[in-house]
Amino acid sequence: MPINPIFYHLLLGSYDKSSPLHLLNHDCLALIFDYMNSWWKEHINTNAPAMLLFPDKITFPEPLKDENGDFKTVSINMMPFYFGMGDESWPIELTRYQDMIWKCVDILESEYGSLCYLTIHECYVEPEKSQRRP
Repeated sequence: MPINPIFYHLLLGSYDKSSPLHLLNHDCLALIFDYMNSWWKEHINTNAPAMLLFPDKITFPEPLKDENGDFKTVSINMMPFYFGMGDESWPIELTRYQDMIWKCVDILESEYGSLCYLTIHECYVEPEKSQRRP
Protein backbone atom coordinates (compact mmCIF):
# COMPACT_ATOMS: atom_id res chain seq x y z
CA MET A 1 0.00 0.00 0.00
CA PRO A 2 1.44 3.40 -0.96
CA ILE A 3 2.16 5.75 1.91
CA ASN A 4 0.68 9.24 2.03
CA PRO A 5 3.36 11.71 0.85
CA ILE A 6 2.88 13.95 3.90
CA PHE A 7 3.34 11.02 6.28
CA TYR A 8 6.32 9.89 4.22
CA HIS A 9 8.07 13.26 4.55
CA LEU A 10 7.31 13.45 8.27
CA LEU A 11 8.93 10.06 8.68
CA LEU A 12 11.92 11.05 6.58
CA GLY A 13 12.35 14.21 8.65
CA SER A 14 12.19 12.22 11.88
CA TYR A 15 15.28 10.26 10.77
CA ASP A 16 17.19 13.23 9.33
CA LYS A 17 19.55 14.74 11.93
CA SER A 18 19.45 18.10 10.12
CA SER A 19 15.63 18.31 10.46
CA PRO A 20 13.89 19.54 13.62
CA LEU A 21 11.46 16.64 13.16
CA HIS A 22 14.16 14.22 14.32
CA LEU A 23 13.68 15.65 17.84
CA LEU A 24 10.13 14.23 17.99
CA ASN A 25 9.74 10.84 19.57
CA HIS A 26 7.59 8.13 17.97
CA ASP A 27 4.66 8.76 20.35
CA CYS A 28 4.56 12.38 19.25
CA LEU A 29 4.68 11.38 15.57
CA ALA A 30 1.84 8.90 16.19
CA LEU A 31 -0.25 11.73 17.69
CA ILE A 32 0.45 13.93 14.65
CA PHE A 33 -0.55 11.08 12.30
CA ASP A 34 -3.74 10.42 14.27
CA TYR A 35 -4.64 14.11 14.23
CA MET A 36 -4.04 14.36 10.47
CA ASN A 37 -6.13 11.24 9.79
CA SER A 38 -8.99 12.58 11.91
CA TRP A 39 -8.87 15.95 10.17
CA TRP A 40 -8.93 14.35 6.70
CA LYS A 41 -11.82 12.05 7.64
CA GLU A 42 -13.87 15.03 8.84
CA HIS A 43 -13.41 16.76 5.48
CA ILE A 44 -14.34 13.86 3.19
CA ASN A 45 -17.78 14.14 1.65
CA THR A 46 -18.85 10.53 1.22
CA ASN A 47 -21.99 11.64 -0.64
CA ALA A 48 -20.03 13.32 -3.43
CA PRO A 49 -20.26 11.47 -6.77
CA ALA A 50 -16.46 11.07 -6.87
CA MET A 51 -16.62 9.04 -3.65
CA LEU A 52 -19.03 6.45 -5.03
CA LEU A 53 -17.74 2.91 -5.21
CA PHE A 54 -18.10 1.24 -8.54
CA PRO A 55 -19.75 -2.18 -8.30
CA ASP A 56 -17.53 -3.54 -11.06
CA LYS A 57 -13.83 -3.18 -11.56
CA ILE A 58 -13.11 -0.48 -14.13
CA THR A 59 -10.73 -1.65 -16.82
CA PHE A 60 -8.72 0.94 -18.65
CA PRO A 61 -8.22 0.44 -22.38
CA GLU A 62 -4.83 -0.58 -23.70
CA PRO A 63 -2.64 2.42 -24.58
CA LEU A 64 -2.76 3.54 -28.18
CA LYS A 65 0.33 2.86 -30.24
CA ASP A 66 1.45 4.20 -33.58
CA GLU A 67 2.53 2.12 -36.58
CA ASN A 68 6.03 1.72 -35.04
CA GLY A 69 4.63 0.37 -31.76
CA ASP A 70 5.47 3.55 -29.84
CA PHE A 71 2.96 4.95 -27.37
CA LYS A 72 0.66 7.53 -28.89
CA THR A 73 -0.32 10.59 -26.87
CA VAL A 74 -4.03 11.29 -26.39
CA SER A 75 -4.74 14.78 -25.14
CA ILE A 76 -8.37 15.88 -24.82
CA ASN A 77 -9.05 18.97 -22.73
CA MET A 78 -12.60 19.63 -21.54
CA MET A 79 -14.43 18.19 -24.54
CA PRO A 80 -18.14 18.92 -23.95
CA PHE A 81 -20.58 16.02 -24.17
CA TYR A 82 -24.00 15.12 -22.82
CA PHE A 83 -23.66 12.48 -20.14
CA GLY A 84 -24.91 9.13 -21.45
CA MET A 85 -26.15 10.46 -24.76
CA GLY A 86 -24.82 10.61 -28.30
CA ASP A 87 -21.49 8.85 -27.84
CA GLU A 88 -21.51 8.01 -31.56
CA SER A 89 -20.37 11.59 -32.24
CA TRP A 90 -17.13 11.08 -30.33
CA PRO A 91 -13.82 10.95 -32.19
CA ILE A 92 -12.84 7.34 -32.97
CA GLU A 93 -9.89 7.47 -30.51
CA LEU A 94 -12.30 8.08 -27.64
CA THR A 95 -14.76 5.24 -28.29
CA ARG A 96 -12.44 2.96 -26.32
CA TYR A 97 -13.39 4.91 -23.15
CA GLN A 98 -17.14 4.49 -23.61
CA ASP A 99 -17.47 1.37 -21.45
CA MET A 100 -15.82 3.18 -18.57
CA ILE A 101 -18.11 6.18 -18.95
CA TRP A 102 -21.23 4.01 -19.25
CA LYS A 103 -20.39 2.46 -15.87
CA CYS A 104 -20.49 5.98 -14.46
CA VAL A 105 -23.86 6.58 -16.16
CA ASP A 106 -25.29 3.51 -14.43
CA ILE A 107 -24.26 4.87 -11.03
CA LEU A 108 -24.92 8.57 -11.55
CA GLU A 109 -28.41 8.28 -13.07
CA SER A 110 -29.36 11.77 -11.86
CA GLU A 111 -26.65 13.24 -14.11
CA TYR A 112 -28.01 11.58 -17.27
CA GLY A 113 -28.33 14.18 -20.03
CA SER A 114 -26.24 16.78 -18.18
CA LEU A 115 -23.60 18.72 -20.04
CA CYS A 116 -20.23 17.37 -18.91
CA TYR A 117 -16.63 17.85 -19.91
CA LEU A 118 -14.19 15.08 -20.64
CA THR A 119 -10.44 15.46 -20.12
CA ILE A 120 -8.04 12.67 -21.05
CA HIS A 121 -4.28 12.93 -20.90
CA GLU A 122 -2.76 9.64 -21.92
CA CYS A 123 0.93 9.40 -22.66
CA TYR A 124 4.03 7.41 -21.80
CA VAL A 125 5.41 8.31 -18.38
CA GLU A 126 8.88 7.33 -17.22
CA PRO A 127 8.97 5.28 -13.99
CA GLU A 128 9.20 7.48 -10.88
CA LYS A 129 8.15 10.57 -12.90
CA SER A 130 5.00 12.69 -12.81
CA GLN A 131 2.74 12.71 -15.83
CA ARG A 132 1.84 16.38 -15.88
CA ARG A 133 4.24 18.10 -13.52
CA PRO A 134 7.95 18.80 -14.10
